Amino acid sequence: MNTYEVTAWCVFPHYATFEVQARSLKAALAKAKKQVQEETPEPCNGGPHNWDEMEVRAEDGRSLQYLSPQLATEIAAPELLDLLRSRLHAARTMTEAWERGIWRRACEIYRCGWWTQPPPSPKLREARHD
Repeated sequence: MNTYEVTAWCVFPHYATFEVQARSLKAALAKAKKQVQEETPEPCNGGPHNWDEMEVRAEDGRSLQYLSPQLATEIAAPELLDLLRSRLHAARTMTEAWERGIWRRACEIYRCGWWTQPPPSPKLREARHD
């Protein structure tokens, strides 16, 4: 068994550090998720805490990070929203071009797949239309 150092953070500005004995980083993380409930956070206010972020470090420098699904979603949400907006814009642009009879433009957008990848920069778009 190896000794792994764990640091856990929660929504409040609290953290806890402790050690766990395990055979691997993954096993240490699984143990840490259970053991953290018994640890005393700093600063301590005595209440239960939702530990949503952890880092498990091995003595050789390897580490494993964990984010709760809720925290990972909160972090990813703005970027995902921007991505969805850009795809919606591309789909609307293609539809509007088709409805106006600008089939070449609609087909170009479809062929480029702008709703599945970021659209090219405005300068690149202008160069394509010259």
